[in-house]
This record gives sequence, structure tokens and C-alpha cells, in this order.
Amino acid sequence: MLADFYQSIQKADIAIGIYEELAKEDPKNLLPKKRLAAWHLEQKSYAEAETWVNEILSANPKDLEARLFRGRLLLAQNRVSDATNELQHVLKEEPRWAQGHYFLGLAFIQSKNPEQAKSALAEAVRINDKFVPALVALAQLYQNTGASDLAISTAQQVLAIAPSLPADNLVMGSAFASKRDMASAKKYLSTAITQDPDNAVAQQQLGMVYLAEKNLPAAEKEFEAALKANPKHAKSLGSLTAVYLLQKNPARAIARVNQQISLVPDQPEFHELLGRVHFSQKDFGAAETALRKALSIDSNSLTSYALLGQLFLAQKSQDKAIVEYENLLKSDPKSVLAHTMLGMIHESQKNFCLLSRICG
Repeated sequence: MLADFYQSIQKADIAIGIYEELAKEDPKNLLPKKRLAAWHLEQKSYAEAETWVNEILSANPKDLEARLFRGRLLLAQNRVSDATNELQHVLKEEPRWAQGHYFLGLAFIQSKNPEQAKSALAEAVRINDKFVPALVALAQLYQNTGASDLAISTAQQVLAIAPSLPADNLVMGSAFASKRDMASAKKYLSTAITQDPDNAVAQQQLGMVYLAEKNLPAAEKEFEAALKANPKHAKSLGSLTAVYLLQKNPARAIARVNQQISLVPDQPEFHELLGRVHFSQKDFGAAETALRKALSIDSNSLTSYALLGQLFLAQKSQDKAIVEYENLLKSDPKSVLAHTMLGMIHESQKNFCLLSRICG
């Protein structure tokens, strides 16, 4: 197909035009529609992708490739439960489809089921041991769950296949950092940054290595570089704030957070961080203002509710703390912190009816 040739030589605009013409000329031919759906998914043009997926499924509701596309769309829309069900149905029909297991693994990661995610990703790799996206996701998952040795061995498999992949060098660097092998960590993280100079995650991780070595100027430089690459990168701003607090300069920390807020005013994590810094300095009024601002942007900010609870407890305002922990429970009914703190407060008040929740 001529369009495939243009796509292979990175002439996507020409390829897309040809696919669209083919889809219009022969509506029964599903192949160009699949190419269009796949391309729009990769470009994160989800509305356009959904249009083509619906056309394919309208013609053939059992088309597995289109159903896989639909599972990916549901994931992108944060409809994780629906995506998981769709992908499981696909794999029931085609259990040896590595891509299906890979996206199911991503769904389990998104729903915070790491063990199921490991199983799905491992199955994808068992089916295709050179499936780089699955190997990278598995290495990252091992690293995030504290299995540094498995993360390194899996990342080494990726390096053997794709030695210039920034994501893999990032995993290797993070894994070596967690093993306290700072020389190796710096080597791999620096390589990741060389390969992708705007990789804010790698820059933040390298900054954390320097921070662990107490090289504060080098750490500050990397955190600033990360924020330049991605002004919304909350971890980098938090890490930079930590540098200033270690230097016993809270005023500079507050000023730097406010500077970033002026650039990205609708980032709730930044206001939450500002609240944390004010809280650490016992400026309770400013802390509450910042945390309320975070909640005005994202009313489901669980950490902000928890911090407000701690803030009021620090001021011995237990009734106000109770309100915030109960707000936390509304957003997260399984919050161990909220249940524990409410139990402690009610017990300290000898409020056994509320503690047991059995009084009428």
C-alpha cells in the first residue's frame, strides 16, 4: 500500500491523506481505517481515533484489532475498569497476542494492581521476548515496587535490543540509585539526558543522586533544568524546595514555589507544596490558604485534605481536623490515614459513640 510507504519514510501527512481517500473510496475496506485509528492513537488525537474505531466496529463488532484500539481509548479516557474488561475479552479470543497483554498490564498499573500488571507484562514478554515497550514497562514496574535487581536485569535486556532508548537508561539509572551505586546511576541517567535533553524525569532523578551525595549546587542545577524542560514537573519543584530547606533558606524555597505558580497557576501540586513549606515554618494561616487553593483547583486532592487535618491538629483544633479527615474519607473511603487519625481523635475525646459508629 502506497500510504504504508509514505508512513515508513516519515511522511505521515501524505500517508494519512491517502488512507483517508482509500477509506472514502472503499468503505468496506477496514485496513485504511485501522491505519488511521492506530495513527491517531499514537498522536493522542483520541476523538479522531474513536471515530475510526467506531466505524470499524460498526462494520465488524468482533474485530479484535479494533477492540484492542477501544481498550486503549478507554485507558486514555481514564475508564480503567472498562478498559480492563475490554482487553480481557480480547485476550480470551486471542490469548497469544503480546500487545493485548501489554496494554492489559498498563491498565493494571493504572488501577494500582502491580502484581497483576507484572503477570500481564511478563506474559507479553514470554510471547515476544523482543517486545521493547513491554520490557521497559516491566523494568519500570520492578523498579517502582523495589525490585531493583530485576529492574536492572530486565533493562539490560532492553539495552541489548535498543541501546539508545532513553527510557531504558532512565530505569537503569534509577535502579542503581536505589542500590546506592551512585557512579552507575549517574552514568545511565546522564546518558538518558544526552539522548533526550528535555527529559525532565531523568534530570530530576540525576538531581536526586547529587542530593544524596550532598552536592547541593549540582542538584539545584538538575532540578532547574527539569523545570525548564517541563514547567509542570511537581517532583522537580519539590526536590528544589528540599535543597533550599537543607540550606536553611525557607524564604528562598517559598519564593521559588511562588515563581513557578506564576508560570503554572492551575497546578494543584504546586499550591500543596507551598502549603507544606509554610506548614514546616509554622505559618499556619499561609499554609491553610495554599492548601485551600490546591483544593479549589482539584477537590479530590487527597494529600491536601490530609495536610489540613495535620495543620489543625498542630493548632489543637480537633473539630476542624475531623472535618478534613472526613472530607478525605469522602474522596477515599479506604484511607488508612483518615480512619486512623479519626479513631485517635475520637478516642482522645472519649467520643466512643463516634468511634464505634454504633450509637443512634
